[in-house]
Order: sequence, then structure tokens, then C-alpha cells
Amino acid sequence: MKMDKGVQITLIIAIAVVVLVVLSISYLNAPYDDYKDTLNIDGSATVSANPDLITVYFTVETNASDAVTAKDENSRIVDELISNLVSAGFDKKNITTENFNVYEDYSWGKDGTRKLLGYKVNHNVKLVLDSSMYEMVGDAVDAGINAGALVNYISFELSDKLRNSLKADALKLASEDARNKADAVAEGLGKRIGDIVSVSANDFNYRPWLAYESSPAKSVSDNGAEAMVIAGGTDIVPSSRDVSAQVSVTFKLK
Repeated sequence: MKMDKGVQITLIIAIAVVVLVVLSISYLNAPYDDYKDTLNIDGSATVSANPDLITVYFTVETNASDAVTAKDENSRIVDELISNLVSAGFDKKNITTENFNVYEDYSWGKDGTRKLLGYKVNHNVKLVLDSSMYEMVGDAVDAGINAGALVNYISFELSDKLRNSLKADALKLASEDARNKADAVAEGLGKRIGDIVSVSANDFNYRPWLAYESSPAKSVSDNGAEAMVIAGGTDIVPSSRDVSAQVSVTFKLK
């Protein structure tokens, strides 16, 4: 007996709906099944980092009634700054411009009116040196001040190579910490750790740490970085910093 065409279409649609429902139920249950009888553990680790770079940031600021004069005076000071640094023994390739701005300088009245005072030029220059050269930081500071520049700040930093190495060490230790914790918890529950279901890492927490100058014979500290300024010279001594990493791991229990 030949089935009516309309019935055939209805039957096909019904079968398709049943298949979709079965697939949907399987999909919805899959995440639950994956995380059934699991253990989520956070692992952390801290490593001590000694900076391998010291960066000195200079600011050269000039003012004049016209932009050309302000720029020319600024260029003169920057040229003298670079010349002083090279004469002090620093490599010119390690002296770079961070930022350069020319803008109008105004004063504002109480009634909201403004008056053009002239033009201001800011030129930010940085000097990067190996941390083993820390005894020469004072020479860099003197070179900048003698040229008419300001020392904005001094930063202890990690090179890309060292930062990547420390990141790998910290994440490895954090993962081992998570595994040790999981083994201990599973043993206490009378279980054993099985396969890993998921892993997430909070990566490697790091930012440069700063040292600022202070008055003669006074020590200052900023987040673990120390700078001692002594009358007649500047001695910047880099200190270590603890950096950390975290991971979160979900294990199957068996």
C-alpha cells in the first residue's frame, strides 16, 4: 500500500524532531557528565626576581613665547643630555625618545577666560642599562641634571628573556602545587586523581618597580625597591621582588 505523500512528510518531520530532541539532551548532559565526580584546585607559586635592567627616565621641558624658540631650546638641552650621557660612558643606542609634545600654554581667569602665555615643549628620554651597571646610575642622574633635564623616575625592570623564563618557572611551580593539593584532597576522600578536565592560568604577575631620589642621606622605599641618595653622589641599589603565578585545575576523581 502506497503511503500518502502528506503522511510521508509528516513522518519525516516527526523523526527529525525526535533526533533533534535526543541530540539536545545529549548535549545538555555532556557538560554535567564531564564535571561529575571532579575536584577543582587552585595552585600558586612565588619566585624571587632580581631585575636585570635599570631604566632612567628624563624629562626636558621648555617654555617660550613662540613654538620654534621653545623647540630649539628643548633640542639644545636634549643634545647636551645625550652628549653628557655618552661622555659618562653610556651607549648611545640605549638612549631613546619616549614621548615628544609641543602645545600651547594658557592661564585661566576666574571668569573662565584664558590667556595665551606661550608654548611648552616636553621631550621624554629614557636610558636603559644593565643592572650590573647600577653604580653608574648616579652618573646618569648627574649628566641629566647638568644638561638642564629633570629625572622623572628610575625603574628596575625585567628583560623579555628573563621575564619569560621566570614566567615558565612560576607557572610550573603553581601547577605542581595544584597537583600536590589535589593528591592530598583525593587521598583524604579515599579517591585517586584521574584525568585533567580543564586548566586555566592567571599567568605571571609582574610590573616594574620604581626608585625615587630623596634628600641627601635619606633612604626611600617603593614596593620593595630601595634608593639611597647620598650627598655628593647618587647610589641606586636594585632590590629583589617576589612575583607570583596562579593556576586552576579540575581533575576527575576515581
